[in-house]
Parts: sequence; C-alpha cells; structure tokens
Amino acid sequence: MTSPVILNIAGVDYLTTQQDSFSIKSVVGQTIATMDATIYDKNCSLTIPEGVDIIITRGDTGERIFGGLVGFVTDWTEGISRYFQVQGQSYTVLLDRFIVYAHYQPGYSDTYILNDLCTTKVVGVKGETGNACEIVIGSYVKSGIPALGTLTFTYSYLREAVELLANIVGYNYYVDFNKNLHYYFKESETSPFGLSSSSNGTSTIGYRNLKRKRDATRVINNFVVFGATATADPRYGYVGANGSDKIISVAFQGPVIPLYAPGGLATIGVWINTGTDAVPNWVSQTVGNTGTDPATVNCLYDSTALTLTFAVAPPAHATNSIEVYYTFPYGAGMTKSLPASIAQYGRILSNKLVVSDANSALTMKSKLDNLAAQFGSALHSLTLTVDDGAFPVGNTNRFKAGQWVTLVNSGLGINKNFMIYSITTKCIGGLLKSYDLELRSWSLE
Repeated sequence: MTSPVILNIAGVDYLTTQQDSFSIKSVVGQTIATMDATIYDKNCSLTIPEGVDIIITRGDTGERIFGGLVGFVTDWTEGISRYFQVQGQSYTVLLDRFIVYAHYQPGYSDTYILNDLCTTKVVGVKGETGNACEIVIGSYVKSGIPALGTLTFTYSYLREAVELLANIVGYNYYVDFNKNLHYYFKESETSPFGLSSSSNGTSTIGYRNLKRKRDATRVINNFVVFGATATADPRYGYVGANGSDKIISVAFQGPVIPLYAPGGLATIGVWINTGTDAVPNWVSQTVGNTGTDPATVNCLYDSTALTLTFAVAPPAHATNSIEVYYTFPYGAGMTKSLPASIAQYGRILSNKLVVSDANSALTMKSKLDNLAAQFGSALHSLTLTVDDGAFPVGNTNRFKAGQWVTLVNSGLGINKNFMIYSITTKCIGGLLKSYDLELRSWSLE
C-alpha cells in the first residue's frame, strides 16, 4: 500500500496529482537533506515562492517526511499547462543562517555549550548577542564530553560551532524536519526494522536490487595523532661556575625533545647562589630572550644554544652556582594500533594526522577512537531498494540516515549491522513509492 503526498509551501497545501513526482535525499556527513519536486500546474494558476518553508507529509498519517526551505524554483510551460521544479534544503540549512558570539572557559560540557549557543548567544540585527534561534535543543542532543577545554566562537556560523563540537566528540549531527537538533554518537541510533531476504513483515522487512561493494583502498590500522597542547613536567638543574665566565651552558640531561613540538614559548626561571655549596642562598634573577635589551635583565636565555649569558659572572661554586627551572608547551601525541586489522591485511598501514580541534588529551582520545572505528577495515557498502508497501500497515516508522540496521542475506552470507549512509525517498505520480538505501560498515568480518 502506498500513500498520497501533500506538499505545503509557505502555508499553502499543494495536493499532488498523477503528474507530480519528487525525491528526498539524506546523506550522513552532509547533514542537509535535499528534495527535488516536479509540480504539475494544469491551469497555470499556481504561485510558488522561493526562500520559504516547504513541508512534505504523508496523506494517510500526516507524518512529516521533509521540512526545510525552498532554495530554487524553475517553471516552464508545455501547451496550456505549466510545470514547477522545486528544490529545497532541510532545516539543517538554518545552522548556516545564524551567527554566534561566545567564549567558554574549560570545564563546560558539549550539551551545555550547544544549549547556550542556541538560546542566548545568537547575534541579532544590530550585532548584539543574547538572542535565541528557532532550532530546538531537546532530547535528541546526547552528552558526549562532560568537560571541554577553552572554546571561543567569534561571530562564527552556528554550523561551525556545532561541527567543531561534533568532530571533537566523534558525533553526527543534523536538524530534523521539525527543527530539532540531533547530536549523537555514530552508533547510538537503531532503525525500527531489520532488513532480511526472508522477512517476516513485522520486525524485518524485505528489499530488492541488493548489490555489495568492498573497498580496502582507505584502510589504516596504525594511527599517530597529534594536536592537544600539554605542558612538560618541570625540569630543575644545578650548574657550577668558576666566578669569571658569564656564558653558562644549561643543557639538561635526558629526553627533552617532545614527540611533536609546535614551537611554543618555554618558561624558564634562574637563581644564583650567594651562599656556599653546603648552605646555599638562592637569589632570583630576571631573564630575557636573546632579543631582550641586556641592560634590563640579569641574564639572557638562548633557547637554541641552551645557554645563559649573565651581565655579571655568577659566584664560583663546584655544583651549586646556578639553579634553573625549565618547562615548555608541546603538542601531545597519541598512537593506536589495531592488531586484528594488521593480522587480516598482513601489514601495518600507518597514517599521521594533526588534529587542530583536539584541545585536550580526552578529546584527542575520542578523535583517535573515532578514526580507528572508521578506517580500521575495508568499507563494505550495500545498495538496495525498499518499497513503501513493505512496511507493516499502520506503522509510520521509516528508516533515517545515520541509523544502524541489521541486514540478513542468505545468498551473500551477510548477517551484520550497517549504518544507513544515505536514503533517497521517491514519489511517483503523487504517491510515496520507495526508498533507495546505501548501507555502510567498517567492522572486520
């Protein structure tokens, strides 16, 4: 059984006819669902504006199957009749229509920031903040990280803010056809039905035109990720002096070179001993870099040569003439290998990545785990078609991009979970007909 479809554009219902057709496509990662409709205007009496809301509902249940804004309208005549081609984008496009201004100190959760941005940090017509947008933050927003690092959004599009948080946590996001923001772990949403070559018509439904493709060109099983800034543990050194040399080497023993150093400024403290080796009296010294006027400081630090140049030679002591405190910021690195993938493909396949949006070790680990889940094995993709009449009568639940579904096919020996990567909903002759699905899986078999 198929359902008639109603298009509502700017509050006006357009009852579809046998001449009308449309398709709706949702793709994970693109976040904006698109629709393309052809509307038949028999008597050249319709007016369809652009830039307004377009809502598409099932005629039998009233369920909304698309909600967004009209982007393009093309019309032409054939004989005494006219046709409209209407192209729309789902409400996710609203994320590109709001600008936010906000600064967050470390410790705020991702869900707090999302709610705060959408309710109090939207920039108004005069450039002021404190406004809200029409996107709803509710039960579809799932907590990812309870405490993030410092985040600043300086007149950023709302999408840039949401996407930054989603990338840090490893989440998907989109705005649904009722303007609710969905922000969720990539494996947290399950489809209401399974797919089976031997369906029972209730918990599993049938499909046709199944094809499978396996792609191993992007497999990575050994990851090296850099990005989060950390501070090295403080290092203390005690150096002797002869009482006459003004240039003193302060090179430390041991591993002082970090795995990845983005060139942050070092912090150094210097004291000289005006007492004795046995009973030192440490006096703090002012320190400048090599470009500092030497007349304004007690000593200059050369970070390349690792030397201190004093205006006055330090006192002579065998071991305790100078005390130096030294620390520096560096880009922390993390690695992750996948033994099962290495065993399956017979070699280590490495990749290095600098992650600029990982501002703490916790967010870096989340990013690393997300990358490993996606690239640790060959991408398995399936394409198939599900007819609208295959769903149980009276049940309005349908598949959504981003959900996970179990597919069983005895002929190809498949029985596993797949992510619904894309859905194309098709209406022909004013009736809802079918859904073309692309399914993807990254798990080892």
